[in-house]
Amino acid sequence: MDKGRTAADQVAECALISGFAAGILTQKTCPPLDMPAYTAARTALATEPEKAMQTLTENTETLAGVIGGLTSDDHSVSVTMPWGNEMTLPEVAMLVQWNNSYHLGQVNFISTLV
Repeated sequence: MDKGRTAADQVAECALISGFAAGILTQKTCPPLDMPAYTAARTALATEPEKAMQTLTENTETLAGVIGGLTSDDHSVSVTMPWGNEMTLPEVAMLVQWNNSYHLGQVNFISTLV
C-alpha cells in the first residue's frame, strides 16, 4: 500500500543484523553503527530478494556457529551497543532472535494485505 516496508526489506534487515551480531559476538565489541551505510546496504539487498534470502541464510549459519562457540566466560562479557546501553553477549544473541521473530510477524502481516 506504499506506506510500509516490503517483505524483502524485512528479510534484508534480518540478514544484515544477523551478520552485525555475529561480528559483535566474535570481536566481543560493538563497532559504531553507520546508519547511512546500513540503510544503503539494506535498500540494495532488498532489491534482490533471492540474494537477501541467501545472505540471511549465510549470516544465520555464521551466527549460529559463533553462538555455539561462546564459552561460559563469554556469558559475562558486556558490550556497549550503538544506542548506548550495555548488553551481555547472550543478550546480543537474543536480540537477534527477537528482531527476526518481530520481522517474521511483519512479513506474515504483509501477506494478509495482498
